[in-house]
Amino acid sequence: MRKLLLFSCITTVLLTSSLAAQTKYNFTLQFTFEGVRDGLKTQFSTFYEPKSGTWLLTKDDTFGGQVFDIHHWILKPNGEIIMIADNEFEGPPVILKVKNYGLKKTPLKLNAKIAGKAKRYGKNKYNWPTYLATPYNLQIGRLTQKSYLVKTNYNFAPLYAYNFCLDIENYLPAFSKFNYCDVIPKNLLVTEDSEVRLIFASPTEYFLEVPK
Repeated sequence: MRKLLLFSCITTVLLTSSLAAQTKYNFTLQFTFEGVRDGLKTQFSTFYEPKSGTWLLTKDDTFGGQVFDIHHWILKPNGEIIMIADNEFEGPPVILKVKNYGLKKTPLKLNAKIAGKAKRYGKNKYNWPTYLATPYNLQIGRLTQKSYLVKTNYNFAPLYAYNFCLDIENYLPAFSKFNYCDVIPKNLLVTEDSEVRLIFASPTEYFLEVPK
């Protein structure tokens, strides 16, 4: 990985003094998917804060620890990505900010044909939520993608757009064939397509304080 991305394209703030001014996040939902990384099946998790519509990716849960320096990625609903990295001088963390160029205004309605019977995802014995998703044939240009979709109260657009952001080097093993923001409303959860499958969605408590 290039030294903490292309600094000419990112606003970098090195914190040197007081950490009193902080933004506090409380991620209460964890979505765990199965995807393929480097040709091998892998499970990865993402975290969601319903109150703000903000997503969290982590070095260990999302990227399996295979990341240099950066340990948290915050995907905000306004398109901003905040990355928190280790300070090589053992000081306060380094905060990197980048505009998420992949985030677009999503369609208000789904314009696609049903392509089969609905399937249930996230089955568990803990009374965690499950999702009955319907398959649709989605068309972008010459590409047709069969995806299972279900309506939720959450905003998935920042997550779907992440792989299409400029100047990132750590990619999700999912949602990469095309930007779902082009074709589906932001509140639709992709439970399965040719790259990924939802394993479960569970309640969690992941607190994070980010210096301003």
